[in-house]
Amino acid sequence: MMEIEFQVLNHSTDGIKNLYYEAMDIKEGYLQTETVFEESNLIVVRIKDIPDKWSQISLRIKLSKEDESVLKYYTNKEKVNSVQKIEDKSKEEYLKNRTESDKKTLENDIEKQKTMISEYESKIDNANENISELMASKKYQTEDEQLSTDEAIHKLENDIVTYQEAIAEADKKIQEYQQKIKQAEEKITEY
Repeated sequence: MMEIEFQVLNHSTDGIKNLYYEAMDIKEGYLQTETVFEESNLIVVRIKDIPDKWSQISLRIKLSKEDESVLKYYTNKEKVNSVQKIEDKSKEEYLKNRTESDKKTLENDIEKQKTMISEYESKIDNANENISELMASKKYQTEDEQLSTDEAIHKLENDIVTYQEAIAEADKKIQEYQQKIKQAEEKITEY
């Protein structure tokens, strides 16, 4: 048996709330599915009777059983965490696990933004050093060379402004992610 948890953000106004799920093994064909949980944009589907020697399984999502358009997700043995038994969970446990997973994703996103900020700060330092070197070199340049140097300095100054704007945007994202983490922590304590 395989259990798949995923989120669907349904912003449409078509009135369709429940989706239809199919699973297929590349060798064995269609597999039995069971929707274990479907609420609050969180869906848990179990795929039953998975062959022992499976290599690739696709989960197919449709608006109805008859619908021609299909969204397919594929997985293989390397991408699946194997467990001896899949325990049944309550609604609160599923929602808590999803919220904890979302929180970890946000924490990783914060680290990515911090790394990006560090890289931009390094680029700013390098640009400032280059500007200093270019300014010092102007002393021994002809007028044409000085014009060319001024253009290079101007480009570096524009780069610095771009990097500073990117840092400000990353800081804004970090604050947003921190707020979402705080909200997730509050949700977790409610479950």
